[in-house]
Amino acid sequence: MNEQRLIRLQRIEIEGLFGLYDHRVDLDHHDRVTLLHGPNGVGKTHTLGMVHALLTGDTGYFRRVPCRQCRLTFANSAGQLAIEPHNDRGELRLDQGGESQKQEIPLVGERRGRLSRSTSPKHPFLSSFEELPEDHPSGKSTLLRILAQNRDLPDWFLSFIKDVNVHFIGTHRLVLAGPSQEPWSNPWSEPWPVPRSNREHPVPTVSERSREFTELFRETMANYGRQAQTLDQTFPQRLVAAQASADNGDIRRRMAALKQETDQLKCLGILDEASEQPGHPLDEPTELDDTEARVMALYVDDTEKKLEALADLAERVRSLLESLNGKFRHKRLRIDRDEGFVAETDSGQKVPLDSLSSGEQHELVLHYDLLFRVRENTIVLIDEPELSLHVAWQKRFLPDLLDFTKLSAFDAIVATHSPYIIGERDDLMVGLSDQA
Repeated sequence: MNEQRLIRLQRIEIEGLFGLYDHRVDLDHHDRVTLLHGPNGVGKTHTLGMVHALLTGDTGYFRRVPCRQCRLTFANSAGQLAIEPHNDRGELRLDQGGESQKQEIPLVGERRGRLSRSTSPKHPFLSSFEELPEDHPSGKSTLLRILAQNRDLPDWFLSFIKDVNVHFIGTHRLVLAGPSQEPWSNPWSEPWPVPRSNREHPVPTVSERSREFTELFRETMANYGRQAQTLDQTFPQRLVAAQASADNGDIRRRMAALKQETDQLKCLGILDEASEQPGHPLDEPTELDDTEARVMALYVDDTEKKLEALADLAERVRSLLESLNGKFRHKRLRIDRDEGFVAETDSGQKVPLDSLSSGEQHELVLHYDLLFRVRENTIVLIDEPELSLHVAWQKRFLPDLLDFTKLSAFDAIVATHSPYIIGERDDLMVGLSDQA
């Protein structure tokens, strides 16, 4: 896991949204999920949008969606960040450590351009996340470089938001529009791959996620192979140097656990039948003398270290497949190192990913993003997860999300109209009032 410690959001306060509404949202840090609920028009989506805009330097958002003030308070006295918009300008303010810094800035208007490989020289006024492809995971770091070059925003502001990670999952999530030409590093684990997307035209998001996963998978297996090669090459020297005796019972227990773990990796599609090295069976050994026991103990140690390279991927793949395959009817999803995600009917017939129902595609995209695109302490903003979902699937969304937050340790803020999403967890709900 990436060791950078990101700042956690604690409270959102918006005053005078559209000149009508005042909202305060205190995040649930225990279960790490906060549900925004309320009638149409009170600003659930814009609450998410303002958090995203302020933490990514998208100042133009506050020109398009007016309010008197948007203020974010962070945990552990990390500080308070606010913006007070006034027509085409606004005042940024950061209160931190007993000191206050503020600066008036322009509220850049809406633009819809896209990043080219050369950013600032050809786009000297690029300063909105709306100019990035929606799925661009490294968009924040790219944008920060652009903003720093443009000097539109103060250094103290850019320095602060570098320590806050935000990931927005909007309602338009089934089709990706426009090319994504910049490389990106996987945000939640290092070292992981640097996949590139060279799409020229809009593509189904499920197809792009499948392509992306293929590269994640291949790089993970390459790391596994490098680890295995290093251990195998040094095995003779380490065996000669080994002095400690080994207990037969302990070896049997550990080898049985490795056999079970290897079988599970094969069931997930991460390892194939050829993955076990010849001459190193994982069957339970017979009674071993001291020399044989030292050999097998070192072999077990090495095998455990090799499989560690696959552990994080395996846990996330297992969560993805168990959740989705528990919902899909007459279809199953599996992974393939060459094809990424493969959907099949009960009879084994392949179903193109973009031929899945809209609900199935929504679930695949949502689950993939939460499991593979979000790192620890990221603020995840999810707008209307109930889209295209049957009531039964809506009821499963929150339990799945709570499981994912435990696995990836992120904080989620969900805007929803659905009482089925909330279910019995009204303790996680923050109602946005329509009282002006």
